[in-house]
Amino acid sequence: MKFLYFGDKHERPDVPENRTDDYHASVNAKTEEIKALGKKHQVKAFLQPGDFLHKPKNSYEFIGDLVKRWSTVDMFETLGEMMLGQLSVDEVAKKLESWTPILGAVGNHELFGESLKSYPKTTLSFLEKIGFMHFPTKEKPFIFTDDDGLTVAITATSYDIGMDDDSRLDDYIIEEKAGDIHIHIVHGFLTNKDMGDMFPHTVLDKIAKKTKADLTISGHDHIGFPLTEVDGKLFVNPGSPVRMKNDKKEMKRRPKVLLIEATKEKGLTVKSIYLKSAQLGEDVLSREKVEERDARNAQMEEIKSIVNKAQLSGGANIKDIIKDIADNKHIDEALRDEAIELVSEKMDAIQKTTTTSVDYTIEKVVLENFKSHVHSEFNLSKGLNVFIGESGAGKSSIMSAFDWVYENAGRNPRRLIHHGKDYAKVSLYLSNGYIISRVVEKKKSGKNGYEVYNPLTAQVEEYNTKSLELIQELLGFTKLDIDTDKDIPLNFQRQGDGWFFIGGGFTPSMRAKVIGSVYQTHFVDAVLKDLEAETKKLNQSEKEKSLQLKETESKMTQYEHLEDTKKNLAILEDKMANLKELKAKKESIENKYNELCHIKGSIDKKEHEISQLAKIEDALKRMDEIVAHSQKRNLLQERLNRLDKMKQEAHIAKSHLEKLSGVEKARQLLERTEEVKAKRNLLQTQFDTYAKMEQERVQLKEKVDKLEQVMEQVKDLEKAEGKLRELRLLATDRFRLAEKTSELVLIREEGKKAVVEDKRAEEALRSIATEYKKLLRQVGSCPVCRSKIDEKRIDEVLAVQVG
Repeated sequence: MKFLYFGDKHERPDVPENRTDDYHASVNAKTEEIKALGKKHQVKAFLQPGDFLHKPKNSYEFIGDLVKRWSTVDMFETLGEMMLGQLSVDEVAKKLESWTPILGAVGNHELFGESLKSYPKTTLSFLEKIGFMHFPTKEKPFIFTDDDGLTVAITATSYDIGMDDDSRLDDYIIEEKAGDIHIHIVHGFLTNKDMGDMFPHTVLDKIAKKTKADLTISGHDHIGFPLTEVDGKLFVNPGSPVRMKNDKKEMKRRPKVLLIEATKEKGLTVKSIYLKSAQLGEDVLSREKVEERDARNAQMEEIKSIVNKAQLSGGANIKDIIKDIADNKHIDEALRDEAIELVSEKMDAIQKTTTTSVDYTIEKVVLENFKSHVHSEFNLSKGLNVFIGESGAGKSSIMSAFDWVYENAGRNPRRLIHHGKDYAKVSLYLSNGYIISRVVEKKKSGKNGYEVYNPLTAQVEEYNTKSLELIQELLGFTKLDIDTDKDIPLNFQRQGDGWFFIGGGFTPSMRAKVIGSVYQTHFVDAVLKDLEAETKKLNQSEKEKSLQLKETESKMTQYEHLEDTKKNLAILEDKMANLKELKAKKESIENKYNELCHIKGSIDKKEHEISQLAKIEDALKRMDEIVAHSQKRNLLQERLNRLDKMKQEAHIAKSHLEKLSGVEKARQLLERTEEVKAKRNLLQTQFDTYAKMEQERVQLKEKVDKLEQVMEQVKDLEKAEGKLRELRLLATDRFRLAEKTSELVLIREEGKKAVVEDKRAEEALRSIATEYKKLLRQVGSCPVCRSKIDEKRIDEVLAVQVG
């Protein structure tokens, strides 16, 4: 299993000031060589220690080109071919096998204010989200496994404020290995020898015996140190593959990468591979800037001595200064870290991201229809150029032209157009091939912006005035930001301005900020300014709160009785609770009382119904008596009627018997007929009475059934014992009714017997009528009127007598 490691790459769109070659071509050549080495050795991953990018924020155009250059597989082209059907899924999968991931740490150049908290805002965070780079940690290592089952763990520690402090040694230490072989990468200044107090760093001896990592690789330092073994563990920093500084060590150094191989048989081996694409330092780096910088540094020594009085141990980083002061003054670490964080935030707000342009000279300036110049060309030489002429000849216009191009000076650029002309244009011809032109047309809808001839593309690119920052980057126009709303141009001086720093245009506070910018103390001033403003607000707020407190305290006297009121309120609350409890009991009693009333009403209703039953019983008794009397009366009346009729018939028969000797016998028969008829009528009356009583019995039974249903509904009522007694009485009444029914049955039996006797009487009557008819035929005359009688008349007489 193999891995390829390369150091701080510092990918950037601009060119370092010390490079004399085609820097981007050189960097791209190294990138291609690194990719080729990875493919040749079939590495599992590329490893890098951070500072892959030179600054935290980059344009999308640059990042798009960067991703394309570093990708071992063109994902967009591959997916496009798959969508067009030119590649199958298996072919795409096979093509993706050649994809080599990049693993490592985050460097200080890739963070705002060197704070890891700013990481989510950086370009590197975006690259991680799209899967271009990966950042393993000690908590979440990347584990690789080969065919033999060997595991290699990769972890990394990213840069953060306070790196390489003795309290941060754990950044370099692996306490427990996460694989058979463990490789740990750190973006910190790890060295194999003590550098004293020159700058923060970590000496190898402090961590070598504590870590369990098989290989520890550091970045940050571009020079690096050779492979060192301690107790069977390896430590190395091969340095950066790019060279940007022009010190003597950097110029002599040969850029290289590391080929790391892990096997079960040999364990871990590390081999240095020097990049063939890297040229000699003397051919690509210039010492001219170093010499100029040395001269300037000598002039700054006096200023630095002032800062040294602040008991600083060394270094020109404001965070280091704060830390040193905090250590010397024994300030709490939490307060120190808060101060560093505030300064970092202010640096993000004030400090603008700038790029360093390649040195150039202005070879020619052309003014077209600009102020007093209709068309003027000035060829400039390297060094000092002096414009000489009479007053009003246009010398100031030339300086205004530079001001217009560099800073877009002037609120109304159309007022700069020469009288009678349609446009104004100022063009600067630079020694690096660029031509920067500021142009404005007279008509409102006309052009108002910049034209840039790019020698790399041989094309003219147009920009509006909002792109001034880009133009200033191309021109190398540099400003020193000394506050959020104040900056000072460092390489441009307007006509009439005093000399930089010592001129009358610089106030003492501005000079202090310029000096402070050397150590970045102007960021501290800006923070102090904010804190003072915040303190004023807090003091004012404190005054207002104090007044409010006094007013509140004076008003509090009105409520001194509240303590007693509180006690009384507690007593009242207890009483209220008791009252609520009593109220609940009262409501419960009322509900039960209402239920009792409802039950009592139901009982009264049932008692009334039962009393009605008693009345019905009395009525039945009276009805029985009435029926009995009525039967007797009807019977007597019928008997009386029959008796009267029989008397009449007997009288008639007697008269006939007196006349006829055989009539006596007929009379006797007639009397018997009358008796039978009377019995028949009596039986008919009794039968009618029985029918009525039967009907009344059925009606009474229906009422009793209804009452039984009503009594079934009151069974579930409380205290129903009394009702049971009444039901027993009702059952007694029902028993009596049953007795009455039995009597009716007896009457019905007697009626049946009477019917039988009636039939017998009818038969006897018919027999008597036959004999009587014979007698009438023998007599031959009517027994009443003595008239002659025929057969028809005999039938009429029999019908009247017999019925």
